[in-house]
Amino acid sequence: MAYLNDSIDVITDESMIFMFDRLPDLTSLERFGCLTMAQCASLICFHSDIGKSAPTEVVGTYVMLACKDAASGELQILNPDTLLPWSEYLKMIKSGMYSDDNELQAPLPTLGWLVRLDECEKWYRSKGIEIDLSHVKQEISTIKNLIQRESQIHKEEFQGIASGQWKNNPNLTQAKIIDSDEMEFYRRNYRGKNTLRDWIREVDPRPKESRRGAPKKYPSI
Repeated sequence: MAYLNDSIDVITDESMIFMFDRLPDLTSLERFGCLTMAQCASLICFHSDIGKSAPTEVVGTYVMLACKDAASGELQILNPDTLLPWSEYLKMIKSGMYSDDNELQAPLPTLGWLVRLDECEKWYRSKGIEIDLSHVKQEISTIKNLIQRESQIHKEEFQGIASGQWKNNPNLTQAKIIDSDEMEFYRRNYRGKNTLRDWIREVDPRPKESRRGAPKKYPSI
């Protein structure tokens, strides 16, 4: 990509997770109504007859094409953290805002950057490919409900484990239970500042005046 040649190895390394482990991850679709660049390019094989005989080669080709078009502005990609388009960062780079005197560094686009569904369809058409994503848009609410349902199940499981630990040892603190080996799955998947704290507070059987110490804070992602 433009202005990124010196960091191509870093970009490639950071992109691989989006081509494999996180390709099925629909978090960006649920939160922002977007696909990742990797998902946008890969859909060409899943929703058309292109690439049926050699899907790996075709996906790789369209991923490279997506990167080229993102650099030239033909494919509008968004930073997953700020939702600012890459074109805005290019303007800041050109104006010298990301200079050596600035502690902030320009972000490096990866295949984890986002593409709005309308932009995906537009990009497909520019390649002579018609892929209708209207059904995906309609199913976003369904996907949200499924994710919320899964979260509720995890909450009930978490609270059940916490209640069991308090039954065995009434003197345990909330922080001690959250840090226990049994809670490793929930610590890894629910890193929001207050999620586990709120869940465990609901089932803490101890009087409020005896609840000393606050649960450990986990960094947001």
